[in-house]
Amino acid sequence: VIYMAFLLTINIIVYFYGKSHEPIIILTEKQGDVLNVMYTITLFICMFVICFIFSNTNQNALEKINIYNKRLKKEAETDALTGLINRRSMYNVLEENMNATEQTFSVALGDIDFFKKINDTKGHNFGDEVLKNISDYFLLFMKDKGYICRWGGEEFLFLFPDCDIEKAYGYIVEIRKKKKKTPVVYNNETIDITMTF
Repeated sequence: VIYMAFLLTINIIVYFYGKSHEPIIILTEKQGDVLNVMYTITLFICMFVICFIFSNTNQNALEKINIYNKRLKKEAETDALTGLINRRSMYNVLEENMNATEQTFSVALGDIDFFKKINDTKGHNFGDEVLKNISDYFLLFMKDKGYICRWGGEEFLFLFPDCDIEKAYGYIVEIRKKKKKTPVVYNNETIDITMTF
């Protein structure tokens, strides 16, 4: 841009100088044509380079905006501590399933037993580790079965699409049994977790 501005300035100065002064060197018509062509090509190259740079900058900016928007969307739909979808996102999933006329779905609400006691006796960091640990397990378990969200502090909502109550009950029994056999370890302390559904 600076180079192009410089060329334009020089051109204007030379033009007005030429109007009020005698030529230093008299060019033939052919020489004048060659200089004009070279000048036009130089300006065209400058314009092309400027457009290319602005186009690339614009493209990069759009890509960054898209990445930022995706990150914002994920943050808006996800519980920061556990990585599960949050309550607002689950409302959307519930609504979709309720609007699907010929589809049965089941919902279960799970609550970690004595979670307040864990926070009070072991500390909030331990409590956070319990939530993260149990959420990782739920994500793995629910991968091909449905949706799981952190509904409240230590409450989790499970949604099983296209699933009757007997099948959903079987899943919940499986979750309870497996989780009971997998204690949470944090700072060399171990605690068994049970849940009520």
